[in-house]
Amino acid sequence: MSATLNAELFSSYFGGAPTIHIPGFTHPVRAHFLEDILERSGYKLTSSNQLDDYGQDKVWKTQRQLLPRKRKNQITTLVEEALKNSSFEIYGSRTRDSLVNWNPDCIGFNLIEAVLCHICRKERPGAVLVFMTGWDDISCLKDQLKAHPLLGDPNRVFLLACHGSMATSEQRLIFEKPPPNVRKVVLATNMAEASITINDIVFVVDCGKAKETTYDALNNTPCLLPSWISKASARQRRGRAGRVQPGECYHLYPRYKKFASWKHWGVPISCSTASRTTSCRECSGILEDDWSIRWK
Repeated sequence: MSATLNAELFSSYFGGAPTIHIPGFTHPVRAHFLEDILERSGYKLTSSNQLDDYGQDKVWKTQRQLLPRKRKNQITTLVEEALKNSSFEIYGSRTRDSLVNWNPDCIGFNLIEAVLCHICRKERPGAVLVFMTGWDDISCLKDQLKAHPLLGDPNRVFLLACHGSMATSEQRLIFEKPPPNVRKVVLATNMAEASITINDIVFVVDCGKAKETTYDALNNTPCLLPSWISKASARQRRGRAGRVQPGECYHLYPRYKKFASWKHWGVPISCSTASRTTSCRECSGILEDDWSIRWK
């Protein structure tokens, strides 16, 4: 069972069925949020270095990221209010300036690259699991990391991808131990939250997003779009680092945003907006067919 399962919800559904809790052992995992990462690494966020490079699609996707938002969404408003009301005296001016420039709409390929460099150069040995939103992000980030002098060196970094569309033989590589003095880095989607367990993971890099099914009213079809994960998913991702030894988790979003605005639990696929819309359209089609049959 998932470590973040809401047991009380299941118990109440079955009329208050009794539950048994069997505690398991997990090693402690230290969490680092965006402000901590910026302070420790010295990395500075600007409007230009947060644009994600999508290769051939770079032109239109870059323009999309640069488009001014006509109205502020709830997350952006909460971030700005938190920056105004929170006290960041313990952080340097460089970190505070970066937090002001933080763009929640971008995944942050360059920031992920900087975090991986920090881990490879200054942290203890251990594999790294990077949570991305989908295959496009994984593929583009992998290409960017391959061009890096450190992260693209196969004698120092064993760079792998993990996605459901990959062949089984390729997916097996993520469970193999790398050669001595080589750090394994796995780029994966949220399937690595609970579906699989990579035992030698010590470090987790969490972008804080996953693709969810939503409804495209313009094209009348369901589609997958990146959205912020729930608190339960964030805890689940963090727990991937504490399987065999104490670990570290780098959350690429501010601490106040996570606790202020995120849902405690994710929405089941069957209850999503796209699923309800599709079901209603199917029912509407059935009723229309039934009505036409009656009048024939």
